[in-house]
Amino acid sequence: LWEWQYKTEDYLDLLLWREGPPTNRTCSVCTKDGVYRCHSCMGEPLFCTHCCRTVYSHMPFHRISQWTGGFFEDTSLTKISLEIHLSHQGKPCPQWVPLVNDPQMTMVVDASGLHSLMIRFCQCTDTLSPDMQLFRTGLFPVSQPKNE
Repeated sequence: LWEWQYKTEDYLDLLLWREGPPTNRTCSVCTKDGVYRCHSCMGEPLFCTHCCRTVYSHMPFHRISQWTGGFFEDTSLTKISLEIHLSHQGKPCPQWVPLVNDPQMTMVVDASGLHSLMIRFCQCTDTLSPDMQLFRTGLFPVSQPKNE
């Protein structure tokens, strides 16, 4: 521990520096304003809204925060309108009908915690039932849909 005492100020300075935005606050993918930071990725990269949605469309369990102008506030991928599309390689189902096939808010438990995800099920006529679509994706439902 004696070895660390000489670096305490440097470490504290770096910890405080990490809490604020970098001086060049641009998206790590494009050149737009980077307002979202991913705490699950090494180096905590910044993203604009569009790139954040695109990059994490297949990684919905990452934890993000949003720059408010004064600090990074915890938020979620769902709050930036990330939707998980089952089947069709993560792309929207071609049979999707607005308002009829609205996404369902689904609570998912992962090693990183609880996540509320907007899930759109495939609506093709020859598709699997919603619970089987979840299983095929690697999500295991804890309850069965109600028969109406």
